[in-house]
Amino acid sequence: MRHSDVVAYCNFSKTQLHRLLKDGKFPQPHDRRHRFTVWLRSDVEQWMQNYIANPKSLPVFRRTDFADQAKALNPA
Repeated sequence: MRHSDVVAYCNFSKTQLHRLLKDGKFPQPHDRRHRFTVWLRSDVEQWMQNYIANPKSLPVFRRTDFADQAKALNPA
């Protein structure tokens, strides 16, 4: 599955997907000769099944998370 396929399949934004990857909470993609990255459909489907079984395992993303990060980086 290509990046756009994973985003659509999981109903994530690109930012959410990258945050999960960075935090190690989503299967890592496979690099195809440095041209593009792909995920195995079985890895993504297994992750979705685990998430459905335990939805609290995934952090909730809120707009305020980004505002709080910006304030922390640029205190007034």
